[in-house]
Amino acid sequence: MTLNGCLLKDLNNSTPLTKLCTKCGESKSLDHFSRNKSGLHGLKSYCKSCHNSSQRELARKRKLEDPVSWRNFRWEKHLKSAYGLTPQDYKDMLSKQKGVCLICGKAPEESRDGKLFVDHCHTSLENRGLLCYHCNTLLGLAKDNKSILERAILYLQGDLK
Repeated sequence: MTLNGCLLKDLNNSTPLTKLCTKCGESKSLDHFSRNKSGLHGLKSYCKSCHNSSQRELARKRKLEDPVSWRNFRWEKHLKSAYGLTPQDYKDMLSKQKGVCLICGKAPEESRDGKLFVDHCHTSLENRGLLCYHCNTLLGLAKDNKSILERAILYLQGDLK
């Protein structure tokens, strides 16, 4: 029995429900469709595979049309998803530390991509400040381990042999 493109299973039959994708025309099980409250049976009209393909194509098109806006859009999305920050939060942090890396004092223009990186504690996930590419990499390679950094200072001073 079908209802608006969905094949409903018989209660006595264990065959899974299926739905017809409006993009590819294939009949697929319901787990191949994303949720959509306003859609039939609470699902989108096209399968996840078709949705992903169309989203990739749209992203490629937008990136080609305006690369600068696309880069800013991706950066803002990354700030929010990785660090929970809005662009205004980033600007406030940058202003609070006078627009320079907290470790070496370089301005973002001297850093890679013209932006400072959000440094965060990998244990507590708390944002600590903004660092240039090199200082952020330094902490990352030292695994945020103070004793490694202290020994590196001793080494640079010639106190380790």
